[in-house]
Amino acid sequence: MLNKHIEIMSNSKQTLVLLSPDDIQNAFINALSLFFKSGTNSTEPNIPAEPKRLSHKEASKVLGVSETTLTKWRYAGLVPFYQLKARGTVFYELEELKEAFKQEPKLTKYSRK
Repeated sequence: MLNKHIEIMSNSKQTLVLLSPDDIQNAFINALSLFFKSGTNSTEPNIPAEPKRLSHKEASKVLGVSETTLTKWRYAGLVPFYQLKARGTVFYELEELKEAFKQEPKLTKYSRK
């Protein structure tokens, strides 16, 4: 990988490595090759996708129930939801709703789907 023109000097506290320009170029080319072979084409870290948020109306359509039924479920604590205090806006996360349906079988009998 690196040429044989490497000089290493060290003492107990420091190590000095001298590389030729060819060594630096080869190391750079190898690093780029590994970077692109790994399938990474971005310098951004892998950030998980944001959860799918649904409005009250969207959630009722996805679940196949009326908005009134969804409101009753929310007040009864049967479905997880989030509410912005400033506006009072309610939203739901799709994955959490799916999980609630799996854990609460009586919810599925009210669904129109």
